[in-house]
Amino acid sequence: MNLLKNMRTAWIKPAQVNFQNLMFWVPSFEVLEPLRASVEQVGILNPPVVKSDKRNIFIPVLGRRRLQVAAALNFESVEVRIADPSLNDEDGYLMAFWDNLARIKQDPAVKAHAIKRLLELFPRETIAKNILPFIDTPARGPKLERLRKIGGLENDILEAVSNGRIQEKSAILFAELPLNERQSLFKVVSNLGLNSNKAFEIISGLFDLSILWKKPIADLLSGSDAVRILDDPVLSPSEKASEFRGLIKSWKYPYVYEKQMGFEGWAREIHPPDNVSLRPAQSFEDDSVSIEIRLDSRTEAEKFLAMIDQYKKETPGKANG
Repeated sequence: MNLLKNMRTAWIKPAQVNFQNLMFWVPSFEVLEPLRASVEQVGILNPPVVKSDKRNIFIPVLGRRRLQVAAALNFESVEVRIADPSLNDEDGYLMAFWDNLARIKQDPAVKAHAIKRLLELFPRETIAKNILPFIDTPARGPKLERLRKIGGLENDILEAVSNGRIQEKSAILFAELPLNERQSLFKVVSNLGLNSNKAFEIISGLFDLSILWKKPIADLLSGSDAVRILDDPVLSPSEKASEFRGLIKSWKYPYVYEKQMGFEGWAREIHPPDNVSLRPAQSFEDDSVSIEIRLDSRTEAEKFLAMIDQYKKETPGKANG
């Protein structure tokens, strides 16, 4: 089926375009500046495709970003191709899907949103056979359902997934939360400026604690200990992040956290040289300590090992005790 048939070319004003209508929208989280520079230099070479409603207002089908740039640059009019009135929502979205196929394949957030829309518009069997193979997505199984859930998240969270600021597994946890809770949690994670791994640590920690303590995440975030850290005007974002991660660890693993604080305090007291690192046992299962010493050369290493060997010979009881 040729979805471009019976189109006509016309010039319309950008003010006639309804950018709020997202019927055929495929997200793009790239900045508009490069496209704006291109349009300023050479104009719009490939006319966007729009669909007209009964009020002579136009809905973007293809080229939404080009139309947005034209509006921002105060173009008086833009050449467009107007779709045949018979174009239905399903076929219009398919046009947008195929036009943005490369971006959908490459960007997990865009793919998730596209899958959500496809499942809303078409029977699952149809997209399993005709569409999913082209975006490397299995027709059945947990991955498809995970992507559908992620696709229903708000644009600010999808953009964070697209930019790598949060991981897909973090997005899945967000999708399980009520709107107000995930927005509150996302705001905290964003303000702390965490990388994706540390963001997941906080998101998953609060998610688990919410289930364990049967408390909404909003209650955990509004508690006195959390507010003291998050609203401290003196602490930098990195300092807040470190303290907040410690707070969550103290809630989730109180025994391990207490041991960790004790170990770190002890290490500060003995003040090892800069080239010496002290590490506790995994999860503080016992009181053993690993010492890592960095030396500048093999010669220094040989001298140091010889010194240790001599010490063991002279004080066998202490060395082996």
